[in-house]
Amino acid sequence: MTLNLGPAHHALLMGWLAQEAVRVLGPIPSDDLLRDAVRRYGQERGSRMAQRALARGHTLSWTSFMAYKEWSAPDHPHSSETLATTPHWRMRVTRCPWNDAWQAEGLGAYGRYYCRDIDLAVVQGFNPALGLSVGHTLPEGSEGCEFAYTEYTLDSEEEVRLDALRGQLGDKVVMPWSYHLGHLYWTVRRVFEEHTGAAGQAIAERALRRWEERFGTEAADTIRGHEKTDWRTPPDRESKSSSCEE
Repeated sequence: MTLNLGPAHHALLMGWLAQEAVRVLGPIPSDDLLRDAVRRYGQERGSRMAQRALARGHTLSWTSFMAYKEWSAPDHPHSSETLATTPHWRMRVTRCPWNDAWQAEGLGAYGRYYCRDIDLAVVQGFNPALGLSVGHTLPEGSEGCEFAYTEYTLDSEEEVRLDALRGQLGDKVVMPWSYHLGHLYWTVRRVFEEHTGAAGQAIAERALRRWEERFGTEAADTIRGHEKTDWRTPPDRESKSSSCEE
């Protein structure tokens, strides 16, 4: 059976992990733990992107960063607008499927734990020399998530370079959503366990049970099956089935 997983599944898993942590631990300890977990998760993803880029002989530039993104969700509503192209590309995301899922479930207040750190963490994991400024975010009630990419000019020449590299890579660097869900769950769970022991394990397991009640045991088992995955190293993407991809 093909699992039609996507951003909404990822968003709700994050939302319920955060909600359960706040309920059990309180807002202040949870804030620190969730920040640590999201940063670790993002930096590991960025590091995998960098490893893939270097393995193919590409520099760790903004062009490579944009092309080597591990997720794809073309069938899910996502809109943005460019605020400036030079000297730094500045843009605002006005709609994304993560925020849509949080708002529909009443989890907007918990989505901010993800959005405040995830993008910068991925960039830092890819190349700490690249600079990204993150402004207001949708879960905070802003009209959009604002980003400024330091010393990155998204002009017509860059668009040509980026399109060429994306065409060269195709979907070889895109991971199935089951992989992203497993990465999120096990990273958050382990950070909780490192700091709170059995309480952290219980928090994560309760959040996953809630997710399983909504999406089914088969889907939850794809997450459980990633317990031994090493998130610091990219798997051999070419040998993986794409049956779980959008």
